[in-house]
Amino acid sequence: MCLSGCTPREKPKGKSAKKCGGTTTNCSSSWTVEDVKKIIAKTDPQVIEAICNGKINIISIETAHDKWRYNDGRVEENEIKGLAGNTKKGPKEIRIRESMKNEQAAKTLFHEMGHMTRPQSTTRDEGLKEEIDVRVETEEFAIRQGMLPTRKGYRTADGKVDRTFIENKILKSKHYNPKGRRRIGRRYAGEKHTAGWCPP
Repeated sequence: MCLSGCTPREKPKGKSAKKCGGTTTNCSSSWTVEDVKKIIAKTDPQVIEAICNGKINIISIETAHDKWRYNDGRVEENEIKGLAGNTKKGPKEIRIRESMKNEQAAKTLFHEMGHMTRPQSTTRDEGLKEEIDVRVETEEFAIRQGMLPTRKGYRTADGKVDRTFIENKILKSKHYNPKGRRRIGRRYAGEKHTAGWCPP
């Protein structure tokens, strides 16, 4: 994990890899397959096995855009600046934003695999419950890893996952509960297929 002096799009100047967070994790502008694998395998090696056994395609992206149709008929496309990852269960594809650091990418991949290994939801309520369940499991992963809380409020005072807080955030989220519009498409920019997750 990078020290605070390392910004997302620059490499540390005049510092060794060790001073910037260790010998196996560097402070480059994006995550690497090798480092993300090592992080996840420390506590949850079965996730990497599931990627290989399920022949899941991991794709890095620069960003994504959602297309919305509003109730008045107008159509808009907006960049999803906060999107860290996305899962498409049918084609077995997971997309991860390339600009993230290794630790965040590992947490995102764990989260997306939580979606991938579940059956396709058929109702809105099922989809919301899935998102809540996966977020709880991801925060438990973060605790096992010794990571900081994903967001303020995700953990109780004694350091456990606060499911009630997460549930309330999702149920009140404008992203998961859009009003006056519906999503009619999504496109990704800068897609790159990654390799090296599984033994040859």
